[in-house]
Amino acid sequence: MIRDGFGRRLKFERLRIKLSQRELSEAIGITPNTQRAYEREKDTIDLFYLKKAESIGIDVMYVLSGRNEQLNCLQPEEQELLHEYRKLSRAKRSEVRKHTKKLSNSAEVVGDIENVASSSSATDRMYPHREKLSSRASA
Repeated sequence: MIRDGFGRRLKFERLRIKLSQRELSEAIGITPNTQRAYEREKDTIDLFYLKKAESIGIDVMYVLSGRNEQLNCLQPEEQELLHEYRKLSRAKRSEVRKHTKKLSNSAEVVGDIENVASSSSATDRMYPHREKLSSRASA
């Protein structure tokens, strides 16, 4: 069941992804008048609309129920990051994704290096003659 206020939530989501009524209606394949009718709750949303809206970033669960299920499983700092991210333009979101990927890749490399360095068995595998050399030096 669609809760009252879906039009207001739909408008909020449209603004969140930084699209005008015309841009959203074109992306979904409806007329701007139909989009306006949905946002004013003069007409009900159909399944075709919901599937297309979700594919371009509209949080359909929020529009229909008023609940933001995605945020319920996130830590507060993750919610804050997501909230700020959603304010960004598409171009800025793309930049954030690129930087995030670079950061996570460099963190994996640093983690791998630290794991190898702290592992004596890994060091022994890398330098199998090390122990023999140090015992010869002390003899």
